[in-house]
Amino acid sequence: MDVSIFQGTWLVSIVFPCVIHVAFLASVIHCLAAASRPRPAQRKKLRPVDPKTLETSNDGVYAASPASHDPDMAIMFVGPRAEAREWSDEERIVVESIRDNLGPDLFARAEAFDHSVYRMVRCMWDEFPPNERGDKMSELLQDLFRWRDEGEVDSILDTLLEQHEAYHQGWPSRIYGCDKFGHPIVAERMSHINVKMLTQELGIELVTRHRVQHFEAVTRWKRGCSNKAGYRLYRQNVILDLKDFALFDHFNETGKAFLFALVRLGDVRYPETLHRCFIINAPMYFRVVWSVVSSILDPSTTLKIRILGGDAKAMEACFESEHISRDALPQWCGGSHRGYTTQSLIEALAAGETMDAPEVDWLGREGGP
Repeated sequence: MDVSIFQGTWLVSIVFPCVIHVAFLASVIHCLAAASRPRPAQRKKLRPVDPKTLETSNDGVYAASPASHDPDMAIMFVGPRAEAREWSDEERIVVESIRDNLGPDLFARAEAFDHSVYRMVRCMWDEFPPNERGDKMSELLQDLFRWRDEGEVDSILDTLLEQHEAYHQGWPSRIYGCDKFGHPIVAERMSHINVKMLTQELGIELVTRHRVQHFEAVTRWKRGCSNKAGYRLYRQNVILDLKDFALFDHFNETGKAFLFALVRLGDVRYPETLHRCFIINAPMYFRVVWSVVSSILDPSTTLKIRILGGDAKAMEACFESEHISRDALPQWCGGSHRGYTTQSLIEALAAGETMDAPEVDWLGREGGP
């Protein structure tokens, strides 16, 4: 956008900063966990659903968002075992093509790592013509595992990275409880992220590697959540707290480079991992502008995002509607869960401890939020 046409007008001081704020936070959402798009196969299966059945459904159900301007475009696969749904006949044809292209070893590896084949097929289904899906998705998976090999990502949790303490001081993150479906909650307070220190003292390349380690630790944690739930699970809930967040302390040239490097990481390397994103303590102008901007975004993305101010009752109602109880939430947004730092999780994994089940005994020694 050429902002020079707005110079000397009220748009510069009011509207444009609001739009930048929305763009900034939208990018952060993708950085943390990219949302997928709805698929034609899903849209055809729309049927009336009683929301009360979502808790007890064993196979997941299709439902339309009443808030969407185009309900047919807003179909999402929801329910406690949505991620555990097996391949449809149409999907199975594409999966067999991927199997042939990758070969048995790489295909087995792709299936084993965080259900990469499931995530790729269901995230990218609508991106390619039907006759190209198998080949194009195979190329993306080959690129993903090439990146993992070149960066030795499979072993990144075996040791602590350089500047371990400094990174986690500059970008603290915690994992809390799970929703009723088993998706864990990863929460970050934006005002606690020290972009200036991270970029100046660690550099974007090292910060990006730490962020990879963060994603890998969360992935390992979700494996335990999946084991506990008893079905395939690869998504997480994300809470972003905007209280006291100073946008323009972050949105300089260095901050933008820092941000967009991480956008690519989350969007390309860890797609289809977001269940819900809750942005809390959002200022009024952010919510107003978001209500406009969200109308032109993909419905499958906006349906996964909840924008909330600082009203405690509204937060409680929102979390309750998404089947998240108080005992799973951080204390700073109305809950009672103390949380586990991803720093302590990474340290435990590097020491050889396993996360086969969530909330194992060693986490009890972790301090409060």
